[in-house]
Amino acid sequence: MRRERALVGKTVRARGDGSGFRGIVGSVLRCYGEPEYLAVEVVAKDGRSRVFWHHEVEEVEARGKHPRPRARTTS
Repeated sequence: MRRERALVGKTVRARGDGSGFRGIVGSVLRCYGEPEYLAVEVVAKDGRSRVFWHHEVEEVEARGKHPRPRARTTS
């Protein structure tokens, strides 16, 4: 995740780190540190939380961002 995109409430996915959080999706609860040395606290959907460095998580695209294909009409 880019430092400037780390916002409270943003949905993120944990990258591999060996702690059992790999692939877990959650929301940014708090941000700590300076922009050059940023950490984010992530709370997973199952209630667990952990602090990650900004480069240990990636932003998850919001659902519904891409429009659905329209149904074809027959004439």
